[in-house]
This record gives sequence, C-alpha cells and structure tokens, in this order.
Amino acid sequence: MFTAHITQTARGYHPSQKWHTFYKEEIHAPTLPDLKAQLAERYGKSWKHKRPMYCDLKAGGTVRRGWVVGFRTYSYDSSQGPRHAILQQDWISLSECTPVNL
Repeated sequence: MFTAHITQTARGYHPSQKWHTFYKEEIHAPTLPDLKAQLAERYGKSWKHKRPMYCDLKAGGTVRRGWVVGFRTYSYDSSQGPRHAILQQDWISLSECTPVNL
C-alpha cells in the first residue's frame, strides 16, 4: 500500500504575504501507478508541471521524497470578500506501508 501525504499551502498575490499551511490529507492506493493516476486526476494540467521535492539527510546530501505542485486558485474567505485569487502549492511526499502480521 502506498500513501501520498499532501500538505496544502497558500498565499495571496501581494509580495508581502507569507505562505501558510491550511490543510493536510492523505491518499492511499494499492500500487504506485494507481497512486500516481489518482494524483494526476486530482491536479489535472498542473500535474504536468510538478517539481521534485527533496529532503536533507543527516549525513549530508539529499534524497527525493515527492513533488511540489503549484497552481492559481480562489479563496472563499468571508473576511476578505466573496472571493480572491491566491497562489497554492501542494507538497506531496510518498511513503510505502507494509502490512504487519501480529
């Protein structure tokens, strides 16, 4: 079983606005190709423009852990009016879960 850990971050278009995390979720699939197909369906055209995501190792160097998918969307926060444009980046890391016999 494979799992995609998705951390959703967003910020407004103004350069002074900072990135913030607003939601975390997981998607599960029995095989890696199935998981990639689910992610491609979820992100549509943005999936073709994904960038690699790396994690630093204690011993030095890096290892690839997943992807960063960026796109433009709208926020429906009532405190800022009916809707406003935002930039969103989803950080997707993959892990493989192995079954344990008890």
